Amino acid sequence: MSRDERGTLSLELSIIAPMLLLMLLMFIAFGRFGQATGLLEQGVRDSARSATQTRSPAEMWQAIDAVEREVATDLPSSCRQSLRTDVTYDGAASFDAGTFVTVTYSCRLSFTDLMLPGSAGSGGWADRDVTRSFTSRLDPNRGVYR
Repeated sequence: MSRDERGTLSLELSIIAPMLLLMLLMFIAFGRFGQATGLLEQGVRDSARSATQTRSPAEMWQAIDAVEREVATDLPSSCRQSLRTDVTYDGAASFDAGTFVTVTYSCRLSFTDLMLPGSAGSGGWADRDVTRSFTSRLDPNRGVYR
């Protein structure tokens, strides 16, 4: 190595290392978002299908709560703490056979712990609301208890 090339490796590393670290943190952020959306999607689908196999509103809520607890264990902590569940009956005012039941999960996913540029403070992209819904029909041939 000639004298005029001394220190070039450290200079190159000091330029490249922050960019590589930023790319790594971005991959982690995208992975966290993908994980949360996938788990919410799976959870609402399982909740809606479990709910439509029940015979009463009380059993329906027990089935939904059981699936929600199972899904919440794998969610990132920010999403787990803000997880909300909403259930609506489409086309009917109550839990009647043949009614469409829509289950919606929503949560707030935070990326502030990654300390990416622009993620701190309000107005940044650090917090994202994630919402997923699934609709399933109550079995029209099943008896319903009130």
